Amino acid sequence: MNTPALSILLTVSAGLAPLTLTAAIMPVPPAQLLALMPATPPDWTLKQSHAANGYQGWPECNAFRLMEGPVYPADPAEQKPSPAKRSEDQGQAPATPLAQNPDPFPANRPATLRVRLTDTGQHAPKLARFANFTTGAGRLMIHSMPAIQRLLPDHQRTTICINRRFILSIEGRNMPGKVYQDFIKQLDLSAIAGIPNDGPATFTRPLIIVQVDELNPANSGTYKLYWANPEEANER
Repeated sequence: MNTPALSILLTVSAGLAPLTLTAAIMPVPPAQLLALMPATPPDWTLKQSHAANGYQGWPECNAFRLMEGPVYPADPAEQKPSPAKRSEDQGQAPATPLAQNPDPFPANRPATLRVRLTDTGQHAPKLARFANFTTGAGRLMIHSMPAIQRLLPDHQRTTICINRRFILSIEGRNMPGKVYQDFIKQLDLSAIAGIPNDGPATFTRPLIIVQVDELNPANSGTYKLYWANPEEANER
């Protein structure tokens, strides 16, 4: 059974021309999406790397990588001294023993980057966060692409919309903000942005699900995804 895509109008502002999606399209295969993922930084270790396609109202494909880095000392510039510490600095004896001011991230834990890349196939609900996009309040342009960024003392997260189709999410933990921002600045998204939006606009049921595990190939495999309705039941 071939399932057609729906015609959808999606408008994106902030310098981006309105986009008319005449049809959602099939995502790239998991192995290809995995090859588009950002590289592991020097002196970091790739702990997980896998990809799989699936179905969320329309076929999509997701790739994920977990990267582990060094243990960073707390960055004093990203800390605020505790009231007890301020009293000590001013030559005043604190009323209570000095409380250790918590670091912006836990001590003795390696830095981690969790990177997820989704090929939405231009499926509009997956792109809703970037519809009518304007900058401000954590919404900005990164590498000339719309992005949503949340920067907290203990972790950071950036989500970028690429080519009005791919969603790249990068979460950093246990690292100074500068280390995280340097990783974002050094991203090369040209290969992702260069994927043409001209894939098939239909798919056949059952959907063949492919799982690719780069570090543990024995976990790779395929299976069929069926829909529980009478029409598909006759196809089993």
